[in-house]
Amino acid sequence: MAKRVDQVAELLQRLNEAEELPADRCAEFVGELIQHKSSIIVAKAAQLIVDRDLDANPDQLRTAYDRFLIDPTNSDKGCRAKLPLCEALSLRRYEDEAFYIEGMRYTQFDPVFGEPIDFASNLRGAHAYGLVNCRFLSWTAVIPHLVDLLNDKESIARAHAARAISEQRSPAAVSLLRHHAQRMESDPAVIGECLNGMIQNDVESSATLEFVAQRLFGSEEIAAEAADALCRSRNEEAIRRVINACESQNFRPIEAAFLSLSLCRHKLATDYLLSLIRSAESRGGPAIEAMAPNRFYSEIREQVAAAVRASRSALMERTFQKHFKE
Repeated sequence: MAKRVDQVAELLQRLNEAEELPADRCAEFVGELIQHKSSIIVAKAAQLIVDRDLDANPDQLRTAYDRFLIDPTNSDKGCRAKLPLCEALSLRRYEDEAFYIEGMRYTQFDPVFGEPIDFASNLRGAHAYGLVNCRFLSWTAVIPHLVDLLNDKESIARAHAARAISEQRSPAAVSLLRHHAQRMESDPAVIGECLNGMIQNDVESSATLEFVAQRLFGSEEIAAEAADALCRSRNEEAIRRVINACESQNFRPIEAAFLSLSLCRHKLATDYLLSLIRSAESRGGPAIEAMAPNRFYSEIREQVAAAVRASRSALMERTFQKHFKE
């Protein structure tokens, strides 16, 4: 047993070192380990294929995947190997419709204390993306399976389904996501994926924009998700809706909205946050904090520093030093 542990540790070290190899040599080494018995080794090897977009033999990947379906709670705890293997198959354009559909229904309840936990939620999502990437399949062939996953018991799987539906770039996707967000879903993160998918597919539609903007005044969690979806679009009208919400006394997730405005790096959003800093009002400090993730961009750092100086506020200066210190 100790010898096997030592071998696994040695191979993991070699895989870590392989990250620095040229792509062809790394692919050759990783290909040799895909058939290893250890799910830990195979998981690392498959992840390298995904991370570095390495050449790989799809048949070997599929063989390895199928092997971990045998006694999976012992051979592949937590689906740690099957997940990157599925992602690698999708990356290498493995287009077996039945494989992906079957995987979207797969569950794995590994032994744990307390209530059973399904460890295959993310794996079902990976299969959904693989199905979407099957170039020969039409929207009408794919959507029934995505709808099934959109009604999965696990919110993680439902979030993946919403994201996969969004990738279809279809007006029907917007309608489906809207219906699910409005009537079927309770988890804020899944609703967020629905809202983001609607915006990404149909941001120019006033009906879609209005639907998402209305969620800015829902529960605090859903409002934060709506703000994030609107800001990600980098659409000026969408960003203006978030700014208007921030100016409302009824808007609660102010810090989350400020962060979304900051990260979108749109001029309208940046100018708004800078104006709050210059005014030295109570929201100036949170605005500085929200801008902190952008501190490594010299232009933004200089803009924030100038706004702090203009505020003539010791509090703004202390907040700036705290969050922008390199």
